[in-house]
Amino acid sequence: MSQQTFSPGLRLKVLRAADGDCSNGGLTSRHSQLTLVGVVDKTEDRANQTVQPLAASAQIHAAHEDAPPVLLVLRRVGRTIVQHLEQPPTDGKWFMSGGNYAVGAGPQFEQLVGHRGAVQVHDRHEASR
Repeated sequence: MSQQTFSPGLRLKVLRAADGDCSNGGLTSRHSQLTLVGVVDKTEDRANQTVQPLAASAQIHAAHEDAPPVLLVLRRVGRTIVQHLEQPPTDGKWFMSGGNYAVGAGPQFEQLVGHRGAVQVHDRHEASR
């Protein structure tokens, strides 16, 4: 799959547990910063892969190899909308939570996620057997 290009976004800090990493070599095991570059809304269509760029006021930092791009993914579970971060789709791989979180500073992040807290990062991939 070709490398995707994204608009600039928000810089996030990775938060890890003190007793180890369970991401199986995921992004958060290798990076202390990520760049939130867009939103994928899967609340009505679980197959939706359309990336909506962030508002212009949140397009601050370009993603780079030390702060790779991630997307905020919104899903519906019953009547509740849940959110997590994941890297852009690559070669049909799917990701699950590896136990790490990311948090941003400033009103743009809070407005985007609806709170001041950290968001779970889905960066663990397990190969098919």
